[in-house]
Amino acid sequence: MPSPPEFTEGLPAPCPRVLHFMKDGRLVVAYMDHGIVCWDVASMSVLWNIVPRSCSLGWSAISPGEKHIVVSNLFDGLDFYSIANCTLSHSVPCPINQQSNALVPVLYSSDGSAVIVGGTSGSVRVLDSRSCETLQVLSHDGQLSGSFLFVLCDGSQIIAAGVSERGSDTTIKVWASLPVQRSSPPRPPVPPSRAPASPRNTYPDL
Repeated sequence: MPSPPEFTEGLPAPCPRVLHFMKDGRLVVAYMDHGIVCWDVASMSVLWNIVPRSCSLGWSAISPGEKHIVVSNLFDGLDFYSIANCTLSHSVPCPINQQSNALVPVLYSSDGSAVIVGGTSGSVRVLDSRSCETLQVLSHDGQLSGSFLFVLCDGSQIIAAGVSERGSDTTIKVWASLPVQRSSPPRPPVPPSRAPASPRNTYPDL
């Protein structure tokens, strides 16, 4: 693979962090210090590139509709970028221990409605992908959330998160969403003339 475009002097050698294969033969590479680059796989030419707001990218995820890419940086949290115009949409501060220099994983839900974020404080946050409000915080006993998975199973949304740097004490926690109870709209009253007759007693006489 060719080297990414150079936009800053004095950077270390390119270090790809995450690869995303997109539709129509495109490959998006998130580099630790060289931004985000989209390559045409056939010609290996650059289609577009994003200069990040913050250096040192840790992780990235592309929305299911391939309209946005979110990256976690090693500085202050998450950055959302528009793929259409390669610009920063908004940033979301997240608690990050800069001394740990840990790569915080980030993932879109399968329908794109939520963004799941790991952390260095032992919790997994679920954010609304549009408002970026925190929907829920899942505790992982104060350990570093190293990686996780989001799946749909029989209508339930399941998140599995593992910890890193724990050796034989590595644990994986699994959370499943509860089904949403949707109340039925009230039925309009039945006019007296159309009211059904009372059901007959079908129990045997004693």
